[in-house]
Amino acid sequence: MGINKQDAVWYEVQDLYKGNCDNVWGLADKAETLKNNKYPTNQGLSPSKIAKNQCYCNAIDEEVERIEEHCILDNIPEECLAVGGLAAQVIVSEHGC
Repeated sequence: MGINKQDAVWYEVQDLYKGNCDNVWGLADKAETLKNNKYPTNQGLSPSKIAKNQCYCNAIDEEVERIEEHCILDNIPEECLAVGGLAAQVIVSEHGC
């Protein structure tokens, strides 16, 4: 018994990511290329094929988002968040918001 297509899509994204957060930079671009080349959603395909490919593209987007959150948002030191918040306050106050 083989893996289903949804799982195969997950493995394709993991192959781009390689379990290394250093690979998160450019992951979205690589995933976009994967979607365009392997799961096109343009016209010329049957409606059922377009719907199926859109489902796979959504799964790719969700996995990329999950990886980005893990590698980027979950690993931001508290000091960086504090500095970012302070910078945002300065910008808002300088522009009279």
